Amino acid sequence: MNKTLGIIGGGQLGKMIALSAKAMGFIVATLDPDPDCPAKGVSDIFVESSFDNPLKLSSFCQKCDFVTYEFENIPYRLIEGLEKKFNIPQGHKPLYYSQNRLVEKNAALNLGIKTAKFLAIKSYEELISKYQEIGLPAVLKTIEGGYDGHGQVVLRNETDLENGKKLLENQECILEEFLVFEKELSIISARSTKGETAFFPVSENVHKDNILFTSTVPANISKEIEQEAKKIASKVLDGLSLIGTLAIEFFLKDGTLYFNEMAPRPHNSGHYTIEGCETSQFEQHVRSVTGMTLGNTKLIQPTVMINLLGDDVKLLDKLSQTKAFKDIKIHLYGKKSIRHKRKMGHLTFINYNLEESLKIYKENNHE
Repeated sequence: MNKTLGIIGGGQLGKMIALSAKAMGFIVATLDPDPDCPAKGVSDIFVESSFDNPLKLSSFCQKCDFVTYEFENIPYRLIEGLEKKFNIPQGHKPLYYSQNRLVEKNAALNLGIKTAKFLAIKSYEELISKYQEIGLPAVLKTIEGGYDGHGQVVLRNETDLENGKKLLENQECILEEFLVFEKELSIISARSTKGETAFFPVSENVHKDNILFTSTVPANISKEIEQEAKKIASKVLDGLSLIGTLAIEFFLKDGTLYFNEMAPRPHNSGHYTIEGCETSQFEQHVRSVTGMTLGNTKLIQPTVMINLLGDDVKLLDKLSQTKAFKDIKIHLYGKKSIRHKRKMGHLTFINYNLEESLKIYKENNHE
């Protein structure tokens, strides 16, 4: 193809987008502030820069035929200016909707999508005066920023209200109803520059300490719930005129899907697609932002994805010698340092169910 795809963000998602793009014949350029980021080693062009440097971003975009991004915390106003000069198919809209939890939740409501009850909270005093409108338990989250459990606190009773004071010191927050759900689900979808849409199978997710631990496909849900998830994803893609990959997380309670949050990019819960589907979420993302026809999303084999967090990577030496390893795929992200709960990679268990996968994982773990 000899065209250049620029990726703003060089984490593991950027690396996997880059690998798919290179397999499809693209030259890959990556911009990231970390000179040791995972994507650097698989990029043809690497620019070291912060994400809020307009001159470096503009110079980077000049090198590229298409520009995309791998995460949602890039200042949307910078992208809004750049998209007028350069080919950034996703544009700033997905960033605008996903960077502010209040904007995100209101957008879902305006599209007729059900969410848990929520309130904007600007101060600790307002929390004290308004929490009863939501009730306890509830979750207090910063409106902007925060990931993998950072920037949020669960308020289980009135004594816990004090724990919200620090979050509210310098920023607005959102107070959300604490749903006692039956399942956590997510769906990865895509909308191309030509308006074509495609939907991957719904995954069933388990979090540990607010970090995604496992994703299982097919999810143990009815066909009606699966179709409802696709219907909601379609509403968001078309209603907000989004382009590119979109992940939506749901809570399932009493047969009803509740919108939790969305991410305008490939998502951790979609890693199963690499081995599980005819087209991976990363290839689909490249297709969607470069004007290609979208790929087939059919599930070709049941899969379970397990994240490798921190020292979990130490199980690989032992696991790789087991008989079970013949149906397990390793994906390491190339991060230089191991930190507690840091996402170092993931395992894909092919044609195993969750119980079997966890048994193998635990038998070989270092703990």
